[in-house]
Amino acid sequence: MTRAAYSTLQAVTDHPPSRFLFARCCMDLDLLQEAESALRDILQDPDRLVREDDVSETNRDVVGADVLQVEHAWCLLGTVCKRSGKREDAKAAFRKALAISPFMWTAYEGLCSLGQAPEARDVFVLPSEDAKKTAGGPGAAETQRASTRNLRPRKDNNEKKRTHDVMREVQVKSETGRAENDTATAASSASRQILRTLETLGRATRHLSRYECREALTTFTELPESDLHTGWVLVQVALSYYEIARYTSALKYFRQARDLEPWRTQGLDVYGSCLWHAKQEIELAALATEMETHERSRPETWCVVGNLYSLRLDHDSAIKAFERAIHVDPYYHYAHTLMGFEYKSKDALKEAIECLQTSCQIDPRPYNPWFGLGEIYYNQENYHAARFHLDRAITINPRNPISHFHMGG
Repeated sequence: MTRAAYSTLQAVTDHPPSRFLFARCCMDLDLLQEAESALRDILQDPDRLVREDDVSETNRDVVGADVLQVEHAWCLLGTVCKRSGKREDAKAAFRKALAISPFMWTAYEGLCSLGQAPEARDVFVLPSEDAKKTAGGPGAAETQRASTRNLRPRKDNNEKKRTHDVMREVQVKSETGRAENDTATAASSASRQILRTLETLGRATRHLSRYECREALTTFTELPESDLHTGWVLVQVALSYYEIARYTSALKYFRQARDLEPWRTQGLDVYGSCLWHAKQEIELAALATEMETHERSRPETWCVVGNLYSLRLDHDSAIKAFERAIHVDPYYHYAHTLMGFEYKSKDALKEAIECLQTSCQIDPRPYNPWFGLGEIYYNQENYHAARFHLDRAITINPRNPISHFHMGG
């Protein structure tokens, strides 16, 4: 279906929303250079794009059909550049998306994944020009101009009638202006509330991306109950506990997220790894069976299945499952990492090194593959290479004691 959409949209070159969809198809088909080219062509003609704050509720549906909002183009460009290894270009694109609209959460997540996220308090604020627009309320200036214009003396035989009509018009416009001002004030208040929530989530996500897990857990507790008990937040809390090896607590929150939002696949791969560490074979088998039945097209499914086989010491079947995850998504670095450790478990060190190196190339931010490579080289007495990789692991996650232990050894 993606290939059919790609073929249909390929010939449409003068309609930005269609080019945006074409770029999405290119990314899904791993045609990254073509996707980047399409997006840069769009962004070279900013007059045909609009900003989020230029879209009113009355014209949102029309704009969505005919005009592409520029911040979404920048955000997708950042994702494409990140996938193709152009990290500096990705950072610049994500930053531009956020500069245009502080509501672009995906852009902030992208910067966190690149290790380049600014402080959340500097991002999730309303631009000053918005405050200026809402200060007087939409229509306030127009009402004032109408009042001044319409109250000028008129000299004719129907002066009283005209004066009455003018005053009535001014009254109606004044009431309209007040209503619009109340609406703008309510919208501004809602926007600020959303941004306060995003700011809290941003601080927590930034901490977690830097492996500052205890700080992340503390920050998540600042959320109101309605936001804290959502699938996404519960998964982030579980990941925070997992990274500090508190597997019992992590499993508690993974289970809560699963019960609350059983359709959510994000984080289930780590849920499977957590069950592997906790030696919970029955629960891991149940999760693998359920996901294999309902989510066969997700790479997380095959990581869970692979963890189950790994726990049963069936390394070959585990590797086949991880290979299937990679077949579903070649850029799924976690599957490469797990497969590397699985090869290491069966002493196939050449294959293990290749898998872990691939994981580092796809995403150099996780410390696990760097640590795995350092451990392999250490056991091979290649201490220079071991020191290099362990040093990288410690730089990424200075709070992991095992990396420090191997470095000291």
